[in-house]
Amino acid sequence: MEVKVNHTIVGLFAVSMLIALIIVVTWLSSGISTEHFKQYQVLMNESVAGLNIEAPVKYNGVQVGSVAKIGLDPNNPQRVLLLLDIFAGTPILTSTEATLKLQGITGLVYVGLATRDPAAPILLGRNGQLPLINARPSLSVRVDTAVTQLTNDVTKIGERVSELFSHENGIAVRSSLQDIQAFSSSLAQSRKSLESVIKQADDTLRQTAEASQRLPQLTHQLEELSQRLNHSSTELEKTMRSSRVLVDQVSTQLMPEFTQAMSDMHSLTHNLIEISEDVERDPNVLLRGRRKNGLGPGE
Repeated sequence: MEVKVNHTIVGLFAVSMLIALIIVVTWLSSGISTEHFKQYQVLMNESVAGLNIEAPVKYNGVQVGSVAKIGLDPNNPQRVLLLLDIFAGTPILTSTEATLKLQGITGLVYVGLATRDPAAPILLGRNGQLPLINARPSLSVRVDTAVTQLTNDVTKIGERVSELFSHENGIAVRSSLQDIQAFSSSLAQSRKSLESVIKQADDTLRQTAEASQRLPQLTHQLEELSQRLNHSSTELEKTMRSSRVLVDQVSTQLMPEFTQAMSDMHSLTHNLIEISEDVERDPNVLLRGRRKNGLGPGE
């Protein structure tokens, strides 16, 4: 007995199943999209090769969104403009930076976020535009920059080494070596003199040390000598005072007698001179004596 199939019913069932599948897919899609996102912009100054739309955005390794759009900056084609969908409530601050990072060894790239200052304020948009997250060079760019700088430094070092070993510098180095050799020879010849000088310096230092040890004793002796000098000065001052008193007494007592003796001596000298003159005029004066003056008229 043949089973009769109603093609209309089968068609309706197939259509209903297709509609149900579409509804489920739409519901699931709408369920995912019910998450609240906030959009941010990032301007990259490097190539974004390996970065795709829907690539993850990770904040310290935790996925907080995805890349919504990739395009060139209309104001500067050398830069790439990224549009990020980030979960609402994610703390995007003014110190937050975006960096391109490799995801494993697949060559795929994702956007990594990190904050330098947790105390920075929340990042907000300006003039009605989306908030702009600062971009930081990726590791590959930093390595490439460092390698380029290192290559330039090595090139400069090579040029300086070439200049160092030029013909002119070679002559100068050879002359310097000759001067050093001559100095070494002179130093070897004057070795004995140097040893003598060192020995004399050693003796001088030893004598200085001995003198420094004697210095307290010499200081004590100088203090005693100073005390003796002060005592002698005091005694000398007393002696000078006594001598001054004695001189004053001698002057007071002997000067009148000395004055009288000098006066008598002067008179005696005058008489002797007169006698000498008389003897010269008349030697008989020694026998007769001096004549008395005659009386004058009327005497």
